[in-house]
Amino acid sequence: MKTLSKLFIIPLALLGSVATVNADSRTHTENTDSSGTSVTVDKSHQDSTNMLGTHTEKTDIERETDPKGLNNKTKETYHAEESTKPNGDRSAEVSGVDANGTAVKNTDSEKTRAHWDGSKTTTETHTRVVDPKGLGNKSETETTNEVTHNADGSTTTKRKVNGETTSETTVAH
Repeated sequence: MKTLSKLFIIPLALLGSVATVNADSRTHTENTDSSGTSVTVDKSHQDSTNMLGTHTEKTDIERETDPKGLNNKTKETYHAEESTKPNGDRSAEVSGVDANGTAVKNTDSEKTRAHWDGSKTTTETHTRVVDPKGLGNKSETETTNEVTHNADGSTTTKRKVNGETTSETTVAH
């Protein structure tokens, strides 16, 4: 019986970790304008689907600007990732730091659930975080929209901002 249990562990462990990469690209560009300012951009993109059917796209961009002789090189970085599961659930994140050092992060998710009574609920959540460099005034806003298509044909919509319900409506059909 010990041998049989080991045979089942290996395939289950590999199931979630194996991915098929559909596309993987990288680009590097360098440009210098007539005033001597050089701009370097590195970009990478990966597109993959795992064995369970989850599709993921990732993009990273790094941009460096160096004005000639001014000793004030700046750097910007951006990252985007989106994932879609076979059941339709989706999540996305876009983050970056601009040349002034301000960090911005946006996350989105969408989940749909079917209930035993025939109703269906779709929940969308959006979060935005802005953090200016060195100012100590980080701000975060979270907005949630929940739409339920009830079994009786009516629709209920709820909207929350930072955890507080701002509106709730039910429309009969």
